[in-house]
Amino acid sequence: MVFFFQRWLCSLLCLLLSVAFTSATSAKQFQIDRLNIADGLPSTMVTSIYQQKNGFLWFATDAGVSRYDGQEFIHFQFSPGSNRHISNNFVTDIIEDTLGNIWFATEDGLNQLTVDDELNIYPTSQQPFAQNTNWIMRLYLDSKQQLWIGTGSGLQYKPENESNFISVPLYLNQQDTPVETSIYSIVEDTQHRLWVGTDHGLALLEPNSITMRLYQSDKAQAISTADSSVATADLFSDYILTSQIDHHGQLWFGSQHFGLIKFMPNDNTFQHFFSTTQAKPGQIPSNYITSIAIEDEQHIWIGTDKGAANLTVASEHFDWLTSQTFNQQSLPTNNVDDVFIDHSGVVWFATNQGAAYYTPLKKSSRLYKPLASQSELSGGNVYAIALTQSGDAWVATNKGIDKINIDNKTVQLGPLKDKTIPSLINNIWNVKTDKDNNLWFSDAEGLSFYDQRSGTVQRFSNKVNNPYGFPNTDFYTVDPDQEGNVWITGYLDAGVMLFNPQKGLIKHYFNDADNLYTSGGNFTFDSLIATQGELWLATTNGIFIIDPKTDITSHLSLGNERENIRIGGIYQDEQGIMWAATQGLGLAKIIPTPDAPQGFVIEYITRKQGLPDNRLKAVIGDNQGNLWLTSQHTLTKYNLKTGQISVYPSVINTDNLTFNEAAIAIYQHQLLLGTNKGVIQIDIDTISQNDFAPPVHITSAKIANKSYININSHNPPPKPILDYDNNMIQFSFASLDYTAPKRNRYRYMLAGFDQDWLTTVLPRAMYTNLAAGDYVFKVQSTNSDGVWSNQQAEFAFNIKKAWWYYALIASGTIIILIMILFGLSRIKQMKELSRRANFDSLTGLANRFHFNQQLSLLMSNPYNTAAVVFIDLDHFKEVNDSMGHDVGDELIIQVGKRLQHCLSQQDVLARLGGDEFALIIPYEQVAADVNRDLVNIIERVRQTLNKGYQINQYWLNSSASIGVACFPDDGKDAKTLLKHADTAMYAAKQNGRNGSYFFNETLSTALLERLLIKDQLNNAMSDAQLEVHYQPKCCVDTHEIVGLEALLRWNHPQHGMISPSRFIDQAEDSGLIIDIGLWVLEQACQQGYHWHQQGILRGNISVNISPVQLSQPTIVDDIAAILERTAFPAHHLELEITESLLIKDLKTAQDVLLALKQLRVRIALDDFGKGYSSLNYLTQFPIDTLKIDKGFLSSILPEETSNIVLRNIITLGNELKLDVIAEGVETHAQLLKLKQYNCKIVQGFLFSHALDVTQLEICLLHNQLTLCEYVEVENE
Repeated sequence: MVFFFQRWLCSLLCLLLSVAFTSATSAKQFQIDRLNIADGLPSTMVTSIYQQKNGFLWFATDAGVSRYDGQEFIHFQFSPGSNRHISNNFVTDIIEDTLGNIWFATEDGLNQLTVDDELNIYPTSQQPFAQNTNWIMRLYLDSKQQLWIGTGSGLQYKPENESNFISVPLYLNQQDTPVETSIYSIVEDTQHRLWVGTDHGLALLEPNSITMRLYQSDKAQAISTADSSVATADLFSDYILTSQIDHHGQLWFGSQHFGLIKFMPNDNTFQHFFSTTQAKPGQIPSNYITSIAIEDEQHIWIGTDKGAANLTVASEHFDWLTSQTFNQQSLPTNNVDDVFIDHSGVVWFATNQGAAYYTPLKKSSRLYKPLASQSELSGGNVYAIALTQSGDAWVATNKGIDKINIDNKTVQLGPLKDKTIPSLINNIWNVKTDKDNNLWFSDAEGLSFYDQRSGTVQRFSNKVNNPYGFPNTDFYTVDPDQEGNVWITGYLDAGVMLFNPQKGLIKHYFNDADNLYTSGGNFTFDSLIATQGELWLATTNGIFIIDPKTDITSHLSLGNERENIRIGGIYQDEQGIMWAATQGLGLAKIIPTPDAPQGFVIEYITRKQGLPDNRLKAVIGDNQGNLWLTSQHTLTKYNLKTGQISVYPSVINTDNLTFNEAAIAIYQHQLLLGTNKGVIQIDIDTISQNDFAPPVHITSAKIANKSYININSHNPPPKPILDYDNNMIQFSFASLDYTAPKRNRYRYMLAGFDQDWLTTVLPRAMYTNLAAGDYVFKVQSTNSDGVWSNQQAEFAFNIKKAWWYYALIASGTIIILIMILFGLSRIKQMKELSRRANFDSLTGLANRFHFNQQLSLLMSNPYNTAAVVFIDLDHFKEVNDSMGHDVGDELIIQVGKRLQHCLSQQDVLARLGGDEFALIIPYEQVAADVNRDLVNIIERVRQTLNKGYQINQYWLNSSASIGVACFPDDGKDAKTLLKHADTAMYAAKQNGRNGSYFFNETLSTALLERLLIKDQLNNAMSDAQLEVHYQPKCCVDTHEIVGLEALLRWNHPQHGMISPSRFIDQAEDSGLIIDIGLWVLEQACQQGYHWHQQGILRGNISVNISPVQLSQPTIVDDIAAILERTAFPAHHLELEITESLLIKDLKTAQDVLLALKQLRVRIALDDFGKGYSSLNYLTQFPIDTLKIDKGFLSSILPEETSNIVLRNIITLGNELKLDVIAEGVETHAQLLKLKQYNCKIVQGFLFSHALDVTQLEICLLHNQLTLCEYVEVENE
């Protein structure tokens, strides 16, 4: 126990010294990764590391022992009552026996984890000593599979198939009494002798012996020794803390005070590695050896109190691994308690500051990076690397220039700092060597030229008003040519410059304001002078080429999308082929081809050919026929001859490391890569891929928080049977390649459920709601390089059938009966569904689907003739709106019944929806042009529907518009025939309704014209084709102009003036009337304000408001806004609305009109008495003006009744103090009649057509119009 405290006290002192002083670094670099508490370790103090045969790692700590699968830890600790309870938390050693049981040695007892996951605490022998027998220090399994334990009191072993341990005493010399001793190490040689490290030195246990004797050191003979002052007796009597046997049967011993011993047991010769002075690189770092691990025949690892070291046996050279302050890729501390090599070759280090590991896959690489002490680079961000003939690499970083000797792997930080050029210690964007081996640097402030012979630096500044004509912007790339000139690119407006140090700026390309090179902030990542002298530029907008001989420039975009056309680097091979690293299209192969467009054929190598990523950063070729590519995080090799692609993700496995564009160089077999973390140097002759085939394990299978996988089970568990109602199962799995666990990938499938493998990077899967049956979960994995292993893990299980399944079996007869009844019910339902599918639910008539079927059946025989009749009820919407849908539905039913009585049994009657009906009427072909029988049927239908209907308390007058198309004359397919029938029906509606039309080509032409107008109307307003004309309203007596009505006109560029009657309906149907109406209103107000200001118009201007406009919720606000913008007096604006608008929604119309009156706007009721006249309107609504429909005037002379109505309307308006205007006055007789009836204001063609602004202003200036008889013109 005294030794234990001495040892840890020494370790603590070493740790403190490692913080105060940084260890010397060797030329060979070991890039270390770490595991600590944040990763799941229970403690930072790791005493031992071990790997089971199945691949799981175990970590012994002072807080228990933990199993690790690369993703998660499972902990075993002192926790009485737990199924993971061990006897003591301080675990010193771990071993696995041949049966797969795991043994844990602790400070207080020996523990066994069986293959059935049972934890047993084994008693040790108390003979002949009892004091320290529970303090287990070492475990060992010999060739006979016997377990040996080294305790604080001596050596014991457990015979095979027995549970008790037997003590093996140690005798000193010829004494008869055994001595108590601590056991530090145990190893078996090829002769089955055990060599044991004790307090008294090295002891030997012969085969079949029951006692140990100290090794007789006088037999030992040194082959060579580091220091002859160490006596052989002292050497073998020291504490032998660790021991191993190598591939040649040689034993390696690590002592506490005298270093490392290589011992040949067959002839007792030995070699001693020892240092009496301060250790130097290449020598053994310390004489305190804590652990030994055999890597291969030529390399031995040792752990010491001053770090770890790798011994090359042939050269007797030690490469050191030490802890470096603030360097996370070094050992966490120099106190290494254990070194262990796992199945894949990863080397593990147990320290009192956590675990660390090193993969030999990184041995071909070295990372130069900035550090707080012993830094190997000035800045971490490396933008460019240039090589000199002497093998030096000049590195451009974000903190200046550094120089690396590639062969010696030494760094000179800031070799130009003493040149008194401040910019050389800031961002250096690029560095290149010229033909004389001198260097050019580019940065934010210009160029620098370094003459290596004289050691002088010449500066070429780009500051404002510089003598060289440089733009004041960052210079990104510099490329010296063979003529002593330098090509320069920069940011934004720098363009491309050809510069001569003696002559200054020779040429300047792409420096104009509008060119493809500088547009969009484009700049250059890499530049290259091709073998023919052209300059190739890899930019953010593809490749630009400049021929300095002809000054011809060209551009290769290499893609259409912005993210794909960025080129990170460019390289020309020996055949003259250009290779471009694109950032989205992979590797571009640009082959000079004179006959091709632009002179090149471009091919792409992408992920389809095996690239890990299409987003590349740099490219360069070696002298072995390969291209080396970098992407965001990965290095790739492409063989030019075979096309083989090799990826090396494990060689460069540093967190958050990314490669930089164009930062790549190669010298002989050394590849240098610029990253955001420094420079990586790689020996391409020794670089290798990960060929380890890792085992994959299902680490957990949980159902309802119950685990079905044992922690230490080597065999698959019995197939569990799961309840149907509780079958959510969660799987966890692990690929036991510890090189870079986050890079391992998986694919899994559940046989019996999944159809194919599912690939993922997450080590878990979950399934729910699985059907009853047998399943096998299978999982496969890759190693860290993405190579799939041939191993597979499986877990089989069964899901029981649901309880109700058995209930169904027991009740089979009942279920069959139910199914029969269900079948009968189903047949009934199918009939009902068929009826619903083919017949209208309201009328019982055929529906559209059934109608189309019957029409298709009829048309299938080309010899049939029939008429398709479309019927649409007139004004049906008003019935629904005013009387309710119940009345409307009853009207539809009665119409259907009337139609049935009009038709014969062979005719087809259908309701298509709403108020639309359709008929198929077969008829015999006749010689006459017109089939009178068919005409009579159609007329009978029309007259039948035109009779009144008594529905509840309402008496309704209704009519229908009918369209007819005949087969086959009007269409040989159903679509055409239906369209033509619909066209004919629409013509009937357009021509006053209550009529029937047979389809003809004139109607088709009208329909096409209507569609054309509807289409072109969308652009009429934006193309300024619409105009506002004005028709004067005149005094009956004086003929003076007392007001105007604004009327819309469409002046089409091809068709001339189009009448409103041809497009207003289309505008209302499409909703365009809202914008058009507001535009007309604003035009009228603007013009009215102008005329009022001139004093030539004293009356008002009336503007028609459509029902669609007035229904808009913002109409009042829109009108108020127009009045405010135009400053037109509101009381001079008169809005004309129709009676039909009022009847639709009395309450809404009243609210809107009252709101408009609040603006002082006048309201005119247009077409008064046309069809919905009600005297109540004149009292319910704020009406200012009545406009008499011109229909009353057209029948004045012959119809006495019309005269009476006309006179009464005028009298009523006058008595209500309303302005009464008669519109459509076209003859002197009409004017005289109106004057006789005391109508004061009239408008019509007798006085004037609608005039444009210019014509009207002439009339307004004279303020009187000459009467003229009506000549028929275009409808106003």
